[in-house]
Amino acid sequence: MVIKQSIVGKNMALVAFRCSVCGAPNEYDVPIGVHDCQCQKCNVIFTVTFDCHLTPTDKFYRDPKWLRKEYLDNERTMGDIAKDFSVSPMTICHWLKRHQIKTRSRGRKSLLD
Repeated sequence: MVIKQSIVGKNMALVAFRCSVCGAPNEYDVPIGVHDCQCQKCNVIFTVTFDCHLTPTDKFYRDPKWLRKEYLDNERTMGDIAKDFSVSPMTICHWLKRHQIKTRSRGRKSLLD
Protein backbone atom coordinates (compact mmCIF):
# COMPACT_ATOMS: atom_id res chain seq x y z
CA MET A 1 0.00 0.00 0.00
CA VAL A 2 1.44 3.36 -1.03
CA ILE A 3 1.47 5.80 1.88
CA LYS A 4 2.90 8.85 0.13
CA GLN A 5 4.13 9.76 -3.31
CA SER A 6 5.45 13.11 -4.42
CA ILE A 7 7.68 14.61 -7.06
CA VAL A 8 11.29 15.13 -5.98
CA GLY A 9 12.68 16.36 -9.27
CA LYS A 10 12.06 16.36 -12.97
CA ASN A 11 10.40 13.00 -13.76
CA MET A 12 11.32 11.55 -10.34
CA ALA A 13 8.99 10.40 -7.58
CA LEU A 14 9.46 9.63 -3.90
CA VAL A 15 7.16 6.80 -2.86
CA ALA A 16 6.74 5.55 0.68
CA PHE A 17 4.86 2.33 1.44
CA ARG A 18 4.54 -0.36 4.09
CA CYS A 19 5.48 -3.92 3.23
CA SER A 20 2.37 -6.11 3.20
CA VAL A 21 4.41 -9.05 4.55
CA CYS A 22 6.41 -7.59 7.47
CA GLY A 23 4.87 -4.10 7.78
CA ALA A 24 8.21 -2.30 7.50
CA PRO A 25 8.19 1.22 6.04
CA ASN A 26 10.03 1.65 2.73
CA GLU A 27 10.93 4.74 0.69
CA TYR A 28 12.19 4.88 -2.88
CA ASP A 29 13.33 7.79 -5.03
CA VAL A 30 12.84 6.49 -8.57
CA PRO A 31 11.82 7.57 -12.06
CA ILE A 32 8.06 7.80 -12.57
CA GLY A 33 6.60 4.58 -13.99
CA VAL A 34 6.34 0.89 -12.99
CA HIS A 35 9.17 -0.58 -10.92
CA ASP A 36 10.06 -3.59 -8.83
CA CYS A 37 10.93 -2.54 -5.28
CA GLN A 38 12.41 -4.76 -2.61
CA CYS A 39 11.43 -4.47 1.04
CA GLN A 40 14.43 -3.21 2.95
CA LYS A 41 13.67 -5.49 5.90
CA CYS A 42 12.36 -8.84 4.57
CA ASN A 43 13.58 -8.61 0.92
CA VAL A 44 10.14 -9.39 -0.57
CA ILE A 45 9.86 -7.89 -4.06
CA PHE A 46 6.83 -5.74 -4.96
CA THR A 47 5.83 -4.25 -8.28
CA VAL A 48 4.73 -0.69 -7.66
CA THR A 49 3.28 1.80 -10.13
CA PHE A 50 4.22 5.42 -9.55
CA ASP A 51 1.61 7.84 -10.88
CA CYS A 52 2.96 9.86 -13.81
CA HIS A 53 0.35 12.59 -13.21
CA LEU A 54 1.64 13.72 -9.84
CA THR A 55 1.56 17.34 -8.93
CA PRO A 56 4.17 18.65 -6.51
CA THR A 57 2.55 18.95 -3.10
CA ASP A 58 5.72 19.48 -1.10
CA LYS A 59 7.57 22.73 -1.63
CA PHE A 60 10.98 21.13 -2.16
CA TYR A 61 12.35 24.41 -3.50
CA ARG A 62 12.35 25.63 0.12
CA ASP A 63 14.79 22.89 1.14
CA PRO A 64 18.40 24.16 0.79
CA LYS A 65 19.88 20.72 0.05
CA TRP A 66 17.32 19.92 -2.67
CA LEU A 67 17.53 23.41 -4.19
CA ARG A 68 21.35 23.37 -4.25
CA LYS A 69 21.33 19.97 -5.97
CA GLU A 70 18.80 21.00 -8.63
CA TYR A 71 20.17 24.49 -9.30
CA LEU A 72 23.91 23.95 -8.99
CA ASP A 73 24.59 20.24 -9.51
CA ASN A 74 21.89 19.58 -12.14
CA GLU A 75 22.30 23.10 -13.62
CA ARG A 76 18.54 23.71 -13.84
CA THR A 77 17.31 27.25 -14.36
CA MET A 78 15.11 29.17 -11.94
CA GLY A 79 12.37 29.12 -14.56
CA ASP A 80 12.60 25.36 -15.04
CA ILE A 81 12.40 24.69 -11.30
CA ALA A 82 9.56 27.22 -10.97
CA LYS A 83 7.47 25.42 -13.62
CA ASP A 84 7.59 22.17 -11.62
CA PHE A 85 5.90 23.90 -8.68
CA SER A 86 3.68 26.42 -10.50
CA VAL A 87 5.50 29.36 -8.93
CA SER A 88 7.39 32.27 -10.48
CA PRO A 89 11.16 32.24 -11.12
CA MET A 90 11.36 35.12 -8.59
CA THR A 91 10.09 32.72 -5.90
CA ILE A 92 12.97 30.37 -6.69
CA CYS A 93 15.37 33.33 -6.73
CA HIS A 94 14.11 34.35 -3.27
CA TRP A 95 14.84 30.89 -1.84
CA LEU A 96 18.25 30.71 -3.52
CA LYS A 97 19.18 34.03 -1.88
CA ARG A 98 17.65 33.03 1.44
CA HIS A 99 19.83 29.87 1.50
CA GLN A 100 22.87 31.86 0.30
CA ILE A 101 23.16 29.83 -2.91
CA LYS A 102 25.10 31.85 -5.47
CA THR A 103 23.01 32.53 -8.57
CA ARG A 104 24.24 32.45 -12.14
CA SER A 105 24.12 35.43 -14.47
CA ARG A 106 21.14 35.69 -16.80
CA GLY A 107 21.27 34.36 -20.34
CA ARG A 108 22.86 31.39 -22.02
CA LYS A 109 26.08 29.75 -20.89
CA SER A 110 29.18 31.12 -22.53
CA LEU A 111 31.14 28.80 -24.81
CA LEU A 112 34.25 29.92 -22.91
CA ASP A 113 32.99 28.43 -19.61
